[in-house]
Amino acid sequence: MTAFIRTGLYGATALAMATSTAMAQDAPTIELLHWWDGSSGEAVQTMRGLFEDEGGTWKDTTVSGEGASAMATLRARALAGNPPGAVVLKGPDIQEWGAHGFLRDINAIADAEGWNDLLAPTIQSAMQYDGAYVAFPVTVHRNNWMYTSVKALEAVNAQPPKTWEDFNAVAAKMQDAGIIPVALGGQKWQEITLFEAVGLGMGVDWYRDAFVKLDDAALNAPEMLATLEQLRTMMGWVDSASPGRDYEQTAAMMLAGEAGFQFMGDWELGALAQQDAEVGVDFLCLVTPNNQGDPAFLLNADSIALFNTKDANELAGQESFARIGMSEAFQTAFNKVKGSIPPRNDIDLSDFHACQQQSAEDLVAASDAGNVVLSMGHSMAVPGNVRGAIMDAVSEYMNTDMSAEDGADAIRTAIEITR
Repeated sequence: MTAFIRTGLYGATALAMATSTAMAQDAPTIELLHWWDGSSGEAVQTMRGLFEDEGGTWKDTTVSGEGASAMATLRARALAGNPPGAVVLKGPDIQEWGAHGFLRDINAIADAEGWNDLLAPTIQSAMQYDGAYVAFPVTVHRNNWMYTSVKALEAVNAQPPKTWEDFNAVAAKMQDAGIIPVALGGQKWQEITLFEAVGLGMGVDWYRDAFVKLDDAALNAPEMLATLEQLRTMMGWVDSASPGRDYEQTAAMMLAGEAGFQFMGDWELGALAQQDAEVGVDFLCLVTPNNQGDPAFLLNADSIALFNTKDANELAGQESFARIGMSEAFQTAFNKVKGSIPPRNDIDLSDFHACQQQSAEDLVAASDAGNVVLSMGHSMAVPGNVRGAIMDAVSEYMNTDMSAEDGADAIRTAIEITR
């Protein structure tokens, strides 16, 4: 997004601000631009229902695929002077759109609703630009989950692995038993999810230095080769039907015992719920292997930014939407469906899914240990162009016979030419 903004969005800001004010309509309105579908799409309908219950008019703009496609749509709309009122944005994207004057200051709403008392300082700062709230959080996702088939574990009489050495031993047993050890959907966003899980398990501090701070020494450290070598081993356990398969289909393979392990964020819980799967009976939600044994939490938070408008009806819709989005009722209902945990710190999780309760407990432990790491692969840590270049390099490595040394060089080159 950076290069695009530098070349075109300065002028678009003036164009957007000069758009004439529309006549007020019958009800506050909101248009939400997002990429959520499947079980996540069901969670959006929870949001829509609460907004319409308060008399609002909702327009849903879903861009299929992952976030990069939605961001391309947003750039085109913003350049035309017609951005949507609300957009799912994360991490550095919030800062970039804020820097160019597109995002609405909603500090008055945040102050009135007491957001600073409800959100952890890390989340507060991620929702702000230049000290002002311009977005509100709706989820806290954990990316380093390893969903494990109970049938597959029982078939090889194995215990859940805690290190990568343990994992490789169990996976080899599964392969010998005719079970696909690693269930992977061959899409770039799923591949980068697996890459992050493996890298984090090679060392929390190393992964943060390499793929959040983009530190040269870390990018050249032995853990880089160890990560890629482990990935190469795991790709040998992926079935030939992987390319293009979505994660819900892949989850079904894991549940059926056709595959042993699937590495996916906690939005997987929504897909599992659609298949009436029970934790402890059909699957286990386990932390991805970690060679150091430290508590670790790979954080991916969804948030919604509000874009400047002069339309009185849209302004009213944004205010209603922000209050609803940060309400206890919404955050409880939305996160139960989405599989994540609420950003608000005062919500009772006693009737949430057991995996969500575990996620909340692990977040506290990881935070106390200083081991909460922002997800590079899911747009929390680095600019979009850097993320995209890393994803391309990782995908090429995972889908060719490239050596680990050449894969590491490709990743380092991708980072160098984009930062």
